[in-house]
Amino acid sequence: MISQDKKEKERSDAKNAVEEYVYDMRSKLESGEYNKYSDEKQRQRLLNDLRSTENWLYDQGVNQDKNVYIERLKSLKVQMLVLRNLCIVFRC
Repeated sequence: MISQDKKEKERSDAKNAVEEYVYDMRSKLESGEYNKYSDEKQRQRLLNDLRSTENWLYDQGVNQDKNVYIERLKSLKVQMLVLRNLCIVFRC
């Protein structure tokens, strides 16, 4: 039972990490924090990917395995990597 509870907590934590990342990155894209490091087309593509992931979380992604959430988060982070790195370099 304890092992099952631990697995469920890890799964839930992984799902929450994806959700938190979506909200954080969407906020940065919409608030303008990343505006000077991207053009409108790039921002819209990223926002669409974030919306798609959010919709997935509440539909097909509701009860996925922990590893599915981890892979989804990795994929999002790769997409955002250039903007995040530019922001770090130029201290936004």
